[in-house]
Amino acid sequence: MPVEIDIKLRLLNELIVDASKPRKQIAADLRVSESYVSKMAKELEYENLILKTTVHANYRELGYTGHYVSVFSLVSQRQDLIEDLVSLLMEMEEAIEVASVYGADGDILVRWLCRDAEELQSRINQILSTHAIKEVRTISMGKFFKREFGPTIAERDP
Repeated sequence: MPVEIDIKLRLLNELIVDASKPRKQIAADLRVSESYVSKMAKELEYENLILKTTVHANYRELGYTGHYVSVFSLVSQRQDLIEDLVSLLMEMEEAIEVASVYGADGDILVRWLCRDAEELQSRINQILSTHAIKEVRTISMGKFFKREFGPTIAERDP
């Protein structure tokens, strides 16, 4: 693997682990200059390998303790009905992931982050009152044993 690609991957991994880590420290860890780290970070953004850097809030401390997953089955699988439901879900801040489902008994999967079950039920009732839903199945997620946003991209130096 060319050195520049290796450094880019290692930089990407460093940013995935902790995007708030000072560039000076990243440069020292990667054994390159700080300006080189900045250049590589800009290239990663240009190449759409870095979409945005964000803060990971401690939602539990902010009162968001309910993690749920729902699968919605529509009465009809017409594309316009699916798109209409997806549009509504995209507007709901509590719906933190929305995806189509293949090979399962359902059409749309939603991962929710809510303050409590009552808030979730309110959102589901809103959907049921405006869309032709055949069935909705929801599970409450308990303790997280592992939660990552993606795999390690490059191995770190020992």
